[in-house]
Amino acid sequence: MYRGYVISVIEITPYLALSMGGYNWLKDKYESRPDQQKGSPLKNLLFGWMSGTTASLVCYPMDTIKRRMMLLGSVDHGSWAASVSGENIRATFRDVLAGHGGVRGLYAGCMVNALNSGPAAAITFAANDMLREMLL
Repeated sequence: MYRGYVISVIEITPYLALSMGGYNWLKDKYESRPDQQKGSPLKNLLFGWMSGTTASLVCYPMDTIKRRMMLLGSVDHGSWAASVSGENIRATFRDVLAGHGGVRGLYAGCMVNALNSGPAAAITFAANDMLREMLL
């Protein structure tokens, strides 16, 4: 039931640091008027999209390992289960590298994930800023 939990906890730390920190860094660096607190909603969307997509692409190998470990607990996922030991993170990492095209195997499906996480981060961060401005 908890297979993949440790890698999930390990994965979320750099993902959040890159997405939230990247968003704030981009806002601080590229805001046109530092004396004004209100930023452009379109700029905020762009900064959120950029930071969310970057964080997703950087952390995607850990997400792949997490999903592979979680798949081992499912009932029917084909002949893949017989070839993967998956006892721990390191073993799963080696199995993905050896049996799924090396480093390419770690990034299988990353574009679909990036197409989801970039807009999700953009909307989340921009909406958070808009709500903060409305409430303050």
